[in-house]
Amino acid sequence: MTRSGSLFRLSLVLAAAILATYFSGLLQILTVNSPGGSIGSFYGFPLTWKENIEFLCSPLYPQACQSPIYVTQYDWAVFALDVLFYTAIGYGVFSIYTKYHARKPAGAASQ
Repeated sequence: MTRSGSLFRLSLVLAAAILATYFSGLLQILTVNSPGGSIGSFYGFPLTWKENIEFLCSPLYPQACQSPIYVTQYDWAVFALDVLFYTAIGYGVFSIYTKYHARKPAGAASQ
C-alpha cells in the first residue's frame, strides 16, 4: 500500500477512535454517593474521563440548600489514552481485514 493510502487509513481510524471515545462518554460506568452530600457519576469506557458531581444540601455544602450544584469535569489526558486504545483496536481490525482480503483471490469462485 502506498504511503498516502496508509496515511488516509490512519486518519480514518483516528477519526473513528475520537468518535468512539466521545460517544463512550455517554456511558455511565460508576456512581458514588458520599456521606458528605455529593454524588459523583463517572462516564467513559474503558477509562472514565468525564465526571459529573452533584452537591446536595448538607452541613458541608450549605450553599447547595437552595438548589443542587452541578459540576462537570473532564480529564483530557485520560480521554487521549482512550483515543489511543480505540485507535489500536481500529488499526488492528483494519490490518487483519486487509491481510485477509489480500490472501483471497479476486476472481475466486464460491461453492
